[in-house]
Amino acid sequence: MRVAAVPKRPRFRHHTPMTDDAAHATGFLIARADWDTDAGAIRAIRTAVFVDEQGIDAELEFDGSDPDCVHYLAYDMDGHAIATARMAADGRIGRMAVLPDYRNQGVGSALLLSLIELAGEHRLDEVYVHAQESAASFYHQHGFIATDEPFQEAGITHYSMSRFCETFPPREDE
Repeated sequence: MRVAAVPKRPRFRHHTPMTDDAAHATGFLIARADWDTDAGAIRAIRTAVFVDEQGIDAELEFDGSDPDCVHYLAYDMDGHAIATARMAADGRIGRMAVLPDYRNQGVGSALLLSLIELAGEHRLDEVYVHAQESAASFYHQHGFIATDEPFQEAGITHYSMSRFCETFPPREDE
């Protein structure tokens, strides 16, 4: 059996999180996470949502790709981590999880838009997801379109979806 080479960690520039004013207006803050220091919070959210709530096997959920991805966390105004998402260097967004008490409040949208903006800043033409059937309309509302037939992943129907990114010039402070 041939083992694929492990990709290097993406070299994304630091992304500025939401401003304090925006955080107070929304009730949450989106910030870039570091896997080495934030893995506990990221794992806790994903375990609660994917393993406990959806019944996905923990070995499938924690696939070994996390150290090679860019992660974001959302925090409530008390500093508790409430949501997370990741993006691989090729633009695949995934493992988006929002704790139940914080759903339908714009947290997932803010995480997704932060990752799309980051991809554009790094000149990625496109981002894509494997969206669970129950979340496909959420991604569609954010400009994603289905690119293939539905498929099964971890026993759940998924759709491959993608959208183009706007590219942004490098920030002057970098």
